[in-house]
Amino acid sequence: MATSSRAEGQGKAKGTRRAPRPVDGIAAAPSVTDPPDRVRVAQRVLRARIRLALSHPFLATSVMRLPVREVVKVPWCRTAATDGYHLFYNPDWMGGLTDAELRGVLAHEVLHVLFSHSERRTEREPRPWNIACDFAINLLLIDQGFRLPEGGMISREFAGMTAEEIYALLATQARDAAKGKGASRGAPIRTGPAIRRP
Repeated sequence: MATSSRAEGQGKAKGTRRAPRPVDGIAAAPSVTDPPDRVRVAQRVLRARIRLALSHPFLATSVMRLPVREVVKVPWCRTAATDGYHLFYNPDWMGGLTDAELRGVLAHEVLHVLFSHSERRTEREPRPWNIACDFAINLLLIDQGFRLPEGGMISREFAGMTAEEIYALLATQARDAAKGKGASRGAPIRTGPAIRRP
């Protein structure tokens, strides 16, 4: 759900950063255009941050220090995103999540920051890098008992692999598919509910 620069309209930060990335493969929710609904979503996000910090001390400092910004009607944030310095969310999408899924999404975005995914991207293609990072993060979260929204990047095929290793494998699969050879390993599963903690 790779990370970096603020999108247009958010202002320029020092240095050059890449555009924030959305949580992939998740459909947009109905619009939360009513200001009271947006306030309700913002309050739920705040409660989810606090509960996440209290229940997962490792994430506490990061989840509470990163400023959270609501963004509406911007193409780069259909769901949630981070630039490594902020957590962004679309209230239309976040409003449709359960409290447990809200905590899972916040933990997901915080792990992108803690794992320095924006800095580790280097010259890699942004979209495949983001997908590789999502596969790496989501398995960790599922294994820790987090609940993630439907449609996330989850596959046991990538268990124990770094984002760099997953990226290389996905690149090989894409090249093989383009040549008509098919992927060297099974195609990734793009669904959250397929894997649940026992």
